[in-house]
Amino acid sequence: MTRHLPWFAAGLIALSLPAQAQTSGNKAKEEKAGNKTEARLQFHAAQAALYSALAHASALEHFSETEGGDMDMARSYVHTVNRDAQACDGLSVKVGQAEHSSEKLDSMRTLRTELTNAMRAIDEAQNAVDGHGSLALHAKNANAHLGKALVALLKLGDDIGAKPLRAPGALIVKEAQSR
Repeated sequence: MTRHLPWFAAGLIALSLPAQAQTSGNKAKEEKAGNKTEARLQFHAAQAALYSALAHASALEHFSETEGGDMDMARSYVHTVNRDAQACDGLSVKVGQAEHSSEKLDSMRTLRTELTNAMRAIDEAQNAVDGHGSLALHAKNANAHLGKALVALLKLGDDIGAKPLRAPGALIVKEAQSR
Protein backbone atom coordinates (compact mmCIF):
# COMPACT_ATOMS: atom_id res chain seq x y z
CA MET A 1 0.00 0.00 0.00
CA THR A 2 2.78 2.43 0.84
CA ARG A 3 4.40 1.60 -2.44
CA HIS A 4 1.39 3.07 -4.38
CA LEU A 5 1.24 6.24 -2.26
CA PRO A 6 3.70 8.22 -4.41
CA TRP A 7 1.67 7.38 -7.53
CA PHE A 8 -1.53 8.39 -5.80
CA ALA A 9 0.03 11.70 -4.68
CA ALA A 10 1.37 12.31 -8.17
CA GLY A 11 -2.12 11.69 -9.55
CA LEU A 12 -3.63 14.21 -7.15
CA ILE A 13 -1.02 16.78 -8.10
CA ALA A 14 -1.66 16.16 -11.78
CA LEU A 15 -5.39 16.64 -11.26
CA SER A 16 -4.85 19.88 -9.41
CA LEU A 17 -2.47 21.42 -11.98
CA PRO A 18 -5.05 22.42 -14.58
CA ALA A 19 -7.14 24.02 -11.87
CA GLN A 20 -4.13 26.00 -10.66
CA ALA A 21 -3.30 27.08 -14.21
CA GLN A 22 -6.89 28.15 -14.71
CA THR A 23 -6.85 30.03 -11.40
CA SER A 24 -3.65 31.89 -12.31
CA GLY A 25 -5.15 32.74 -15.70
CA ASN A 26 -8.22 34.18 -13.98
CA LYS A 27 -5.99 36.13 -11.61
CA ALA A 28 -4.11 37.60 -14.56
CA LYS A 29 -7.39 38.63 -16.19
CA GLU A 30 -8.65 40.13 -12.94
CA GLU A 31 -5.34 41.98 -12.45
CA LYS A 32 -5.49 43.36 -15.99
CA ALA A 33 -9.07 44.52 -15.43
CA GLY A 34 -7.99 46.07 -12.14
CA ASN A 35 -5.15 47.89 -13.91
CA LYS A 36 -7.57 49.31 -16.48
CA THR A 37 -9.86 50.47 -13.68
CA GLU A 38 -6.93 52.04 -11.86
CA ALA A 39 -5.80 53.75 -15.06
CA ARG A 40 -9.30 55.18 -15.58
CA LEU A 41 -9.48 56.43 -11.99
CA GLN A 42 -6.07 58.10 -12.28
CA PHE A 43 -7.14 59.57 -15.63
CA HIS A 44 -10.21 61.14 -14.03
CA ALA A 45 -8.10 62.54 -11.19
CA ALA A 46 -5.66 64.01 -13.74
CA GLN A 47 -8.57 65.51 -15.65
CA ALA A 48 -9.94 67.13 -12.48
CA ALA A 49 -6.52 68.60 -11.66
CA LEU A 50 -6.19 69.91 -15.21
CA TYR A 51 -9.66 71.48 -15.09
CA SER A 52 -8.64 73.28 -11.90
CA ALA A 53 -5.36 74.45 -13.46
CA LEU A 54 -7.21 75.71 -16.53
CA ALA A 55 -9.77 77.58 -14.43
CA HIS A 56 -7.08 79.32 -12.42
CA ALA A 57 -4.94 80.01 -15.52
CA SER A 58 -7.97 81.62 -17.20
CA ALA A 59 -8.56 83.73 -14.10
CA LEU A 60 -4.87 84.69 -14.06
CA GLU A 61 -4.99 85.65 -17.73
CA HIS A 62 -8.08 87.80 -17.15
CA PHE A 63 -6.50 89.28 -14.02
CA SER A 64 -3.30 90.17 -15.93
CA GLU A 65 -5.32 92.18 -18.45
CA THR A 66 -6.74 94.48 -15.76
CA GLU A 67 -4.91 97.53 -14.47
CA GLY A 68 -3.57 97.76 -10.93
CA GLY A 69 -4.44 94.27 -9.73
CA ASP A 70 -3.43 92.85 -6.37
CA MET A 71 -0.18 90.92 -6.87
CA ASP A 72 -0.93 88.70 -3.88
CA MET A 73 -3.97 87.41 -5.74
CA ALA A 74 -1.89 86.90 -8.89
CA ARG A 75 0.71 85.02 -6.84
CA SER A 76 -2.05 82.81 -5.44
CA TYR A 77 -3.30 82.02 -8.96
CA VAL A 78 0.24 81.23 -10.10
CA HIS A 79 0.85 78.84 -7.20
CA THR A 80 -2.48 77.11 -7.74
CA VAL A 81 -1.89 76.64 -11.48
CA ASN A 82 1.60 75.30 -10.81
CA ARG A 83 0.38 72.90 -8.11
CA ASP A 84 -2.49 71.59 -10.25
CA ALA A 85 -0.30 71.18 -13.35
CA GLN A 86 2.22 69.22 -11.30
CA ALA A 87 -0.58 67.10 -9.86
CA CYS A 88 -1.87 66.35 -13.36
CA ASP A 89 1.65 65.40 -14.46
CA GLY A 90 2.06 63.09 -11.46
CA LEU A 91 -1.31 61.49 -12.09
CA SER A 92 -0.40 60.89 -15.74
CA VAL A 93 2.60 58.94 -14.46
CA LYS A 94 0.21 56.83 -12.37
CA VAL A 95 -1.92 56.19 -15.47
CA GLY A 96 1.24 54.92 -17.15
CA GLN A 97 2.08 52.73 -14.18
CA ALA A 98 -1.39 51.20 -14.15
CA GLU A 99 -1.52 50.65 -17.90
CA HIS A 100 2.00 50.31 -19.23
CA SER A 101 1.01 50.45 -22.89
CA SER A 102 -0.19 54.04 -22.44
CA GLU A 103 3.39 55.24 -21.98
CA LYS A 104 4.04 54.61 -25.68
CA LEU A 105 1.04 56.61 -26.87
CA ASP A 106 1.54 59.93 -28.64
CA SER A 107 -1.26 61.42 -26.56
CA MET A 108 0.69 60.66 -23.35
CA ARG A 109 3.87 62.21 -24.75
CA THR A 110 1.98 65.27 -25.94
CA LEU A 111 0.23 65.63 -22.58
CA ARG A 112 3.49 65.58 -20.67
CA THR A 113 5.19 67.96 -23.11
CA GLU A 114 2.37 70.48 -22.87
CA LEU A 115 2.27 70.23 -19.08
CA THR A 116 6.02 70.83 -18.95
CA ASN A 117 5.66 73.85 -21.23
CA ALA A 118 2.77 75.16 -19.12
CA MET A 119 4.85 74.79 -15.95
CA ARG A 120 7.70 76.72 -17.60
CA ALA A 121 5.29 79.46 -18.62
CA ILE A 122 3.81 79.63 -15.13
CA ASP A 123 7.33 79.87 -13.68
CA GLU A 124 7.87 82.85 -15.97
CA ALA A 125 4.56 84.26 -14.74
CA GLN A 126 5.87 83.87 -11.19
CA ASN A 127 8.90 85.95 -12.18
CA ALA A 128 6.55 88.53 -13.69
CA VAL A 129 4.54 88.69 -10.46
CA ASP A 130 7.82 89.34 -8.68
CA GLY A 131 8.38 92.28 -11.03
CA HIS A 132 10.47 90.76 -13.83
CA GLY A 133 8.59 90.74 -17.13
CA SER A 134 5.07 90.78 -18.49
CA LEU A 135 2.48 88.78 -16.57
CA ALA A 136 -0.08 88.93 -19.39
CA LEU A 137 2.18 87.24 -21.94
CA HIS A 138 3.16 84.37 -19.66
CA ALA A 139 -0.36 83.87 -18.30
CA LYS A 140 -1.69 83.64 -21.85
CA ASN A 141 1.09 81.23 -22.79
CA ALA A 142 0.40 78.99 -19.77
CA ASN A 143 -3.32 79.00 -20.54
CA ALA A 144 -2.64 78.00 -24.16
CA HIS A 145 -0.37 75.11 -23.13
CA LEU A 146 -2.88 73.89 -20.57
CA GLY A 147 -5.57 73.95 -23.27
CA LYS A 148 -3.37 71.82 -25.51
CA ALA A 149 -2.71 69.50 -22.56
CA LEU A 150 -6.47 69.09 -22.09
CA VAL A 151 -6.87 68.10 -25.74
CA ALA A 152 -4.05 65.55 -25.32
CA LEU A 153 -5.60 64.27 -22.08
CA LEU A 154 -8.97 63.74 -23.76
CA LYS A 155 -7.20 61.89 -26.60
CA LEU A 156 -5.43 59.77 -23.99
CA GLY A 157 -8.81 58.97 -22.45
CA ASP A 158 -10.00 57.71 -25.82
CA ASP A 159 -6.83 55.65 -26.20
CA ILE A 160 -7.18 53.93 -22.81
CA GLY A 161 -10.97 53.61 -22.92
CA ALA A 162 -11.78 56.16 -20.22
CA LYS A 163 -14.85 58.29 -20.71
CA PRO A 164 -13.93 61.89 -19.83
CA LEU A 165 -15.63 63.74 -17.03
CA ARG A 166 -18.01 66.51 -17.95
CA ALA A 167 -16.54 69.98 -17.47
CA PRO A 168 -17.37 71.35 -14.03
CA GLY A 169 -20.55 73.38 -14.06
CA ALA A 170 -21.36 72.52 -17.69
CA LEU A 171 -24.73 71.02 -16.80
CA ILE A 172 -25.60 73.94 -14.52
CA VAL A 173 -24.75 76.46 -17.22
CA LYS A 174 -26.74 74.49 -19.81
CA GLU A 175 -29.79 74.39 -17.52
CA ALA A 176 -29.46 78.09 -16.70
CA GLN A 177 -29.29 79.01 -20.38
CA SER A 178 -32.43 76.99 -21.16
CA ARG A 179 -34.52 78.93 -18.63
